[in-house]
Amino acid sequence: MWTYTKTKYDIHDDGKEWVFQSIQNAWRRYKCWLKKNYYEAYANDELRMEKKPSYVSESEFKYLLEYRKSNKVQAEMEKIQTQKSEDDNQSVDAFATVMGSKHPGRVRLYGRGVTKIIFKQKSRKSGPSSNTTYEMMGKNGRNERDNATKDAEKVRATTENLAATNYI
Repeated sequence: MWTYTKTKYDIHDDGKEWVFQSIQNAWRRYKCWLKKNYYEAYANDELRMEKKPSYVSESEFKYLLEYRKSNKVQAEMEKIQTQKSEDDNQSVDAFATVMGSKHPGRVRLYGRGVTKIIFKQKSRKSGPSSNTTYEMMGKNGRNERDNATKDAEKVRATTENLAATNYI
């Protein structure tokens, strides 16, 4: 996947982890979109098959429908629903509500590519400085508006790559 991405885009090797994180996020969003628009939108499998995306083969879409009905997936969905109902009983944290929950390994407000380890290393090298914040944010090389455009392009590239390898 990295080799394919390098042939399409001029990316330094330091950006490999960020690229894979972006591809992972784009793939997750695509699966969610596919489920919402082509699975949950219709009442039964016959309608779903009629309205399936044109770029997905009939056999692959049938596999997806069977997978969604499998006992393993149903049990996992029940487990998730149970966890959600348990989480609803917890108190509301105002900061977490606005900024989102903590993600292990990420430093809040610095973007996707900045981990705790990278942040600590950078802080030690530069010492206490307000420039550290801007340098860490600059590590991603993009502001949030640019990320949305780049993410859309990555979804397209990921979809092309996965279609070429017959994973869709």
